[in-house]
Amino acid sequence: MESESTISLLENAIKDVKCMTERSDNSTRRSGPLGISGDSWRLLIIPVLLCMILPLGASAFMFRNDTAHTGIYNDGGTHPNNVLLWNYSFGGFQYDNATEFTYIMDNSTYASPTVVNGVVYEGSLGNNMTAFDATTGAIIRNFQAENDIHTSAAVVNNVVYFTSYDHNLYALSTTDFSTPLWTADIGAPGHASPAVVGAVVYVGSDNGKIFAFNAATGNEIWSKQTNSTPTSSNTMHSSPAVVNNVVYIGNENGNVSALNATNGAFIWNKTTGGYIQSSPAVVGNVVYIGSSDGNIYALNAATGADIWSFATGDGIISSPAVADGIVYIGSNDNNVYAIDAVAGTIVPGWPFATGDDVASSPSVANGIVYVGSNDGKIYAIHANNGLEYWHYTTQAVAVRNWIYSSPAVANGVVYIGGGEGNTNLYAIGNQTTPVQSPTAAFTSNVRNGTVPLTVQFTNQSTGTHPMTYAWDFTNDGIIDNTTPNPAYTYNSVGVFTVNLTVTNGAGSNSAVKTAWINVTAAPVTNATATTGVYRPGVGFYLKMDNGSTWNPSTDKYLAWDNAAVDLPVAGDFNKDGQAETGVYRPGVGFYLKMDNGSTWNPSTDKYLAWDNAVGDRPVAGDWNGDGMAETGVYRPGVGFYLKMDNGSTWNPSTDKYLAWDNAVGDRPVAGDWNGDGMAETGVYRPGVGFYLKMDNTGTWNPSTDKYLPWDNAVVDLPVAGKFV
Repeated sequence: MESESTISLLENAIKDVKCMTERSDNSTRRSGPLGISGDSWRLLIIPVLLCMILPLGASAFMFRNDTAHTGIYNDGGTHPNNVLLWNYSFGGFQYDNATEFTYIMDNSTYASPTVVNGVVYEGSLGNNMTAFDATTGAIIRNFQAENDIHTSAAVVNNVVYFTSYDHNLYALSTTDFSTPLWTADIGAPGHASPAVVGAVVYVGSDNGKIFAFNAATGNEIWSKQTNSTPTSSNTMHSSPAVVNNVVYIGNENGNVSALNATNGAFIWNKTTGGYIQSSPAVVGNVVYIGSSDGNIYALNAATGADIWSFATGDGIISSPAVADGIVYIGSNDNNVYAIDAVAGTIVPGWPFATGDDVASSPSVANGIVYVGSNDGKIYAIHANNGLEYWHYTTQAVAVRNWIYSSPAVANGVVYIGGGEGNTNLYAIGNQTTPVQSPTAAFTSNVRNGTVPLTVQFTNQSTGTHPMTYAWDFTNDGIIDNTTPNPAYTYNSVGVFTVNLTVTNGAGSNSAVKTAWINVTAAPVTNATATTGVYRPGVGFYLKMDNGSTWNPSTDKYLAWDNAAVDLPVAGDFNKDGQAETGVYRPGVGFYLKMDNGSTWNPSTDKYLAWDNAVGDRPVAGDWNGDGMAETGVYRPGVGFYLKMDNGSTWNPSTDKYLAWDNAVGDRPVAGDWNGDGMAETGVYRPGVGFYLKMDNTGTWNPSTDKYLPWDNAVVDLPVAGKFV
């Protein structure tokens, strides 16, 4: 890569990342389980997050690519895959007592890597700060401190800054690790990683203080005790974010503090309900930070006032990343969360579940969220829907294989350390074989059928795996399934467009098949039409079987309507599988009985005033295949008007006018002539025969529509039904 003094280096800065996690105690070595203090081990792991890109012309590279801790990386245009490129072990690991967290040997890697100019910098509990070739993993140089190194390095202007358990802040030349350029006493073990802004290094210490040092000389500029109510260990795991001359930091006493970056004066303090090991992210005048009380907080950056808080299921020591208006953070409830940065609400498709606590802090690059878990796995998750892209299982080491380190992403590779029981540095993303872009394709076993229709879809997409799938079976923008070859049951009538989107490391592609599935109404099983009459001035007589004799005990007389001028209609107006009665009153409209009762009920039965022409002749049929009959009229000399719903108002944009027949003397009929689950229109022309329209279009087509001359008596009146 180019030297740090060139503009090209600045253009590559967004590819250079660093991240840090660490463990705490008040001794000269380390301590144990949470809540235990003194000479016992106190395991307090925190991902400490810090990064910066300075304006064009400067040379500064650190974690998260900005001092606001946004956690956004540039993968160089190549999504890392889950193939190991290389790994390096810093040495052995052996418990003395795993329950009490005491050790015979411990070279674990809690810190997260820094990647600058093709060099990876990583610290270990074996006291090492080591520089590796980012491509091969070969050691370039190594520095041995006096005690553990939990923190990540900030690499700025060819200087490597980091703290150690030996109470020192170190400054090393990137070209010579033999002797430090300078060291500065921070008074206690260091868990917080340094932030370098301009000519100042900001760093926290386990004595509860935050320091500002001259970056060139190591001279102290100021220090401030931030923990006004110290804990027994007085530790500080949170790393400072520096934005607009303000230093933001979390503390063990549960406070989030804002200090003047010039003199260390307090601007505000905000108290949460638990201790804070999370490091702040500052975006859009809002401070985002997690607490052991299980909440992530959004605070006003100027005043510390609450904007919102979001409760997870357990304590939070992970630090947030903020990308594209979404806050990503891990929780000890085993989940990774995505929260709307403005509303403070969970993003659809999230959270993402892992197998154990998530102390690692998420990193976001090119639409993928990368994070480690105490289940020993490193996960890549699609930011837009919370679906797993891939995971990588690290090697099992000793009793535990926790991943505390947070990932750094650069040039198609994820770099990440280990945690309790894991002494490795991993480089994941072996791109030896180029990733083939995905092309979405699919088919199905059926395309047409009656409701309910179960369709088996078969994925035919191509591209390099791993690949994720997002099926939208009705093209409504809602993801219905994420498996490669799903089955889906359509429970409503309609014509459906199907959308499949596939994604891999090279991008996404969608296959949209318009009107792919056609679902029609199911015929009533074993149903046979029966007869009935409407006697003007009396009412309806309905024969409940096709017998030849009226039976008053089983057949029905309905007196709900008996106007002499009314014209009868019948159809399944309520989708109950049975026909109901209705009348068309010329000059008034339709009256539809919603049951086969004998009394009109204004609260449940329907009056439709959409048509009231005196000369119109009524028809009824399921024009739209929704399983219910709708009304219509035949206007002699004009044509059919079909209401596509049972509303009371004619809607020219949705209802249908069919002009295919407009003879004055024709008599209308309706029925499902073609078995598609929808009723079509027809007419009986006295002295000529039946004309049946095989679809609901407005033009007669002699090649597809039907003329039936079997009856042509002038005085006959037409009927239609399922007689067989």
